[in-house]
Amino acid sequence: MNLYSEISIKSKIVILFVFYIVLIAPLFLSAPYFLLIDYAIWNQDYEKLLTCFEFNIRPCVDVSKFPAAYLINSYFLNLFRNFNVSHEIVLFLLNSFFLSLPLVFFLMVRGLQFAIIAGIIYTCSVLLSPVPSYYLYSGGIEIQSGVMTGLFLSSFLLSYGATTKLNKTSLTLFLIVTAILFPLYKDTNLMVIIITIILSKVIYQFISEKQDKKIENINHYSKGDLIKLFAILLVPFAIICSYNYLKYESILPVAYLQEANFTSPAILKRVEFLFASIYSPNGGVLIFWFVSFFVALLLIHYLEMGISRLAIICCLILVISSAVGFSLWWAPFGWDSWGNRMMISPVIAS
Repeated sequence: MNLYSEISIKSKIVILFVFYIVLIAPLFLSAPYFLLIDYAIWNQDYEKLLTCFEFNIRPCVDVSKFPAAYLINSYFLNLFRNFNVSHEIVLFLLNSFFLSLPLVFFLMVRGLQFAIIAGIIYTCSVLLSPVPSYYLYSGGIEIQSGVMTGLFLSSFLLSYGATTKLNKTSLTLFLIVTAILFPLYKDTNLMVIIITIILSKVIYQFISEKQDKKIENINHYSKGDLIKLFAILLVPFAIICSYNYLKYESILPVAYLQEANFTSPAILKRVEFLFASIYSPNGGVLIFWFVSFFVALLLIHYLEMGISRLAIICCLILVISSAVGFSLWWAPFGWDSWGNRMMISPVIAS
């Protein structure tokens, strides 16, 4: 028996906890300046919307083009402004709060032991990414979008695909709340997730059949499960349409469609964007997130955690479909960003 096999799981956790304390340093060594990104455009959306209601202004054209989640953030900025809390601190706290939600999810759904192990893997992976030192203290809320999307997918897969002991009440709560919230961050989130869920089921079944049905011991989600899910997703869809109608008197995101119409890149440029999204040394997913990917896989092996094949397929489809979708846009890397800001959401979700 080698030394590795003799080390107990508790000893491994203690060892990693020591490293965890060291790795927390990036949170306190972050850039001292606030990164505006799109903050200047959307931060007063809540006040502008109230003005439109007060004076019965339709359409409410002064509200920014950004989706409803930005309005929610604008509300909190307005709320804490009354207590003389700066917008920099409010957004730092909001982004940090969302980034910590997976730890709450692990604890409430799977219990303390799993939460400790999974929490170490998640936290170390995030701390070793550029996200804490650059995007927590900023006006970009891609972190929030990524966490909500990831928690939704996790809740969905566990609700309809796991036989392990779970807290069903907590899981259902996370599923419903995240299903309502994640589409509000980007108008295309809903479409991308629906595509991800459907394709992952098809690909998983295909692979399983090719391998003589030597598949994981899971209860596959059925058509009935998908119908229930889509019924829940009608709520955020209605919110999105209503918010667009208030701004444009159309249920469509008119501002984004106009941008796409006037600035749509040529086919070869789209291919270049897609390739750069993955391989660019300045911000491609493989470079920007390499350390996080490596550490996550290393810790999963070290702590003897299993990985669901279906979850891996979902993650790959989500990242690839997002990269393809962003390559169709004129500013696929986020314009004002360090690395590929637009890919922060799907990668964190994965």
